[in-house]
Amino acid sequence: NRSSDQKMFNFFDIKEEKVCVKEFGEKVKALMNLWDKVREEEAIIHSLGQDPYFCGLDLNCERPVSKNEEIRESGAGNEKKWKMACFVKGLNAVGRLESEFQWVETKWVPLSVRLELLEKTGNVLVDVSAPPPNGLTQFTRLSRL
Repeated sequence: NRSSDQKMFNFFDIKEEKVCVKEFGEKVKALMNLWDKVREEEAIIHSLGQDPYFCGLDLNCERPVSKNEEIRESGAGNEKKWKMACFVKGLNAVGRLESEFQWVETKWVPLSVRLELLEKTGNVLVDVSAPPPNGLTQFTRLSRL
């Protein structure tokens, strides 16, 4: 699906028309290395539960510095940075993981990481089901509000 491909490119801050498999792979590797460290922390396992995993991308994450849109000049030369956010889920809870990476010599290096638990409010916005053959196709309103 072209739309989901574009969302994935946006998440990894890669222009679709300039897809660079190498850059994509390097960013995935950097993110997975960071995630492996985070998810093995005892406090994370206690809060999220065993075997937490990625369950979604936050495509509205602010990217104050984007490799494709802006390269800042610094005393040491050009800085390439990538900021991302995604959702992670364990047996006990869901959280939002944010991180910023910078390209240093030959790899993406994590500069910051933040994992915030998302609390269940009990305020259910949609909880509707219907049997076949029509399922939900005949409903005109799905929310409780």
